[in-house]
Amino acid sequence: MSLDIFSAILDSFKPYADKMKFLTLHGMGEPLMDKGIVEKVNTAKKKGFNGVGFATNATFLTEELSTSLITSGLNTIIFSLDGLNKETHESIRRGVNYDEVVNNIKRFIHLRGELGETKIIMRMIRQESNADEWDEYYAYWTDLLSSKYGDQVSYFDLHNWGEKAADSENTQKRYHELKKCQSRPDLSVRIYCSA
Repeated sequence: MSLDIFSAILDSFKPYADKMKFLTLHGMGEPLMDKGIVEKVNTAKKKGFNGVGFATNATFLTEELSTSLITSGLNTIIFSLDGLNKETHESIRRGVNYDEVVNNIKRFIHLRGELGETKIIMRMIRQESNADEWDEYYAYWTDLLSSKYGDQVSYFDLHNWGEKAADSENTQKRYHELKKCQSRPDLSVRIYCSA
């Protein structure tokens, strides 16, 4: 999407900007493939939108891009990392290099500490092949993140909404279960639980 079209869409929502909690700049794709992502974050922030963020697999997260995103005022970044070890993550997210992704994420964490206040969420899509890694995953990333910025480590269980789309009662139940949050006072980061 061109910056002009993006800006025009934001302008149509500008009267409601103060009532909007989040402006998510991704849908079903990888937002870092958009060469204009930094300009879009800048534009949204200049137009007064809060909660600007997106989820990424961090494959294309260079040092230059990290710096630009943080200094543009990006409010939240969600890193999708589905394992604590290379074999697990690469078996789930085929075609990625686990070591590069983890290095990109760690560099972003370091740069954020120096340059800005972007909230970081580490997110695992928990499933049969990685569920046994959750506790260690949570402990590992909790140690690297900071409550100062509201950082979180979370998971969502793998699901298929399509099978339940016609069953509104189950869909509503699932939605309410996903909203529940378990707080761990002994840790600085919250877990989001799923049904």
